Amino acid sequence: MRRYLLSLPLLLGLFSCDISTYTPLYSAYHAEFEPALTDDVAALMHDIAGKWELRIFDEDRNQYRYLTKGVEAFEIFLSYEDGDILVIGNAGIGTVLTLHATDWGKMPLDALEALTAEVIDELERRFGLEFCVRNLETSLCHI
Repeated sequence: MRRYLLSLPLLLGLFSCDISTYTPLYSAYHAEFEPALTDDVAALMHDIAGKWELRIFDEDRNQYRYLTKGVEAFEIFLSYEDGDILVIGNAGIGTVLTLHATDWGKMPLDALEALTAEVIDELERRFGLEFCVRNLETSLCHI
């Protein structure tokens, strides 16, 4: 009985975590992707981050090759102030490129939308990718 009473504060602490910091995705996109383009896409994202004065975090790509059974993979985060506003990568499936935008309330929405549109436009123009908009509730793509 004493053990249960001692574990009660721990359990209450676990269930009282502040989930109010969760922010859902603002928008999501997918495109068929050739993993050989990984370095070129990463270079483009570094250029865009510099142009928009965003911080960039480019994960160690060797970590992601494990997830994609040896296929070249990556995940790049573009951050504005304290939040990752764009995440792009092919980790997991390898042949699908995902782009997720999150509104943390710090960057004006019109700027976030313009940034997202620029990334998509450049990826489609330079690499011939065709993005679809992913429905956030069903995860299905539609054009």
